[in-house]
Amino acid sequence: MATIKEIAEKAGVSRGTVDRVIHKRGRVDKDVEERVNRIIESLSYRPNRAGQTLAASKKSHKTGVVMPSLSNPFFCDIKRGMEEASDKSGLYLTFHHYTGYEERDTLKVLNETIDEGVDSLLLTVPDTPLVVKTVEESMCPFGSVNSGLSSDKCLFYSGPDYRKKGMINAGLLALVSSSFQPNILFLRGSEAMKGHKEILDGFIEALDKRGVNYTIQKDVETNDDDETTEFLTSKALSENSDINTIFISTSGVKGAMRAIGEREMLVFSSDDTEDVCRLVNSGRIKWTVSQEPFLQGYNAVMKMSDYLISHEKPESFIARNIVKIKENIGEEICL
Repeated sequence: MATIKEIAEKAGVSRGTVDRVIHKRGRVDKDVEERVNRIIESLSYRPNRAGQTLAASKKSHKTGVVMPSLSNPFFCDIKRGMEEASDKSGLYLTFHHYTGYEERDTLKVLNETIDEGVDSLLLTVPDTPLVVKTVEESMCPFGSVNSGLSSDKCLFYSGPDYRKKGMINAGLLALVSSSFQPNILFLRGSEAMKGHKEILDGFIEALDKRGVNYTIQKDVETNDDDETTEFLTSKALSENSDINTIFISTSGVKGAMRAIGEREMLVFSSDDTEDVCRLVNSGRIKWTVSQEPFLQGYNAVMKMSDYLISHEKPESFIARNIVKIKENIGEEICL
């Protein structure tokens, strides 16, 4: 009987791609999908009954999800994707949330999750040595979601290429900055989040490569909290009158815009939450770069579900960075 491995080899694709075609999950190029289906038909492939029986055992697995508070609407979309994947896979999820990115608060929630008796973890947590050590010592298989972890024991990553996201924003800024020098206020969630650091790294790298004459007037950590963002943005603007450009690289959009008020400046942001969509439509935010949060959550659960059955390390899922302007803001990205 043919196997998924044989189909993948004949089609010249990964086993993960074959699995997505068979189960109609995730994005697969139409030509690739047709090629895989032709090979499946030619080999008379049928799903393995033993595998189906094993799949039923996924219901006995309990995966702990640790992520920031759902007061950040971006993470509501990730959770929504996780819940849909849970319904399809039968993998049981328990959700645990922390506020801000303080190591102490994260560790408290993380330890409570581990002590609950979960047998796997999906994590959006600060990338600090103590957090990573705690996760590794739990002996639970784990994957990182939305922001990576510096651990070779991490099974997979489901999230965007943050460095590329920073570079895309730099490229867009370069296109509109020929008539002025951008003096930039950079707003990010936390230095402790790997992805938040990578955005700034990619942003600066691309600006330098393009030869843009710019300055980073201030780099501010907001903890993705609107009140904190408003206070720190107001402070930065009062202390740095040269600021004419603001990059809201994570959350805190409402707070930032309250602080900006009626000032005329170039503002661009991340994601396409309801607030961001409204501000792009009004012209107050010139563009935003979204990152498929629903698919990040969905693919994270499906990959962990498959791993708990096959024990084969999954491929990472890299979400697309999608530029949104007034003309395409709010368009739904589907499976």
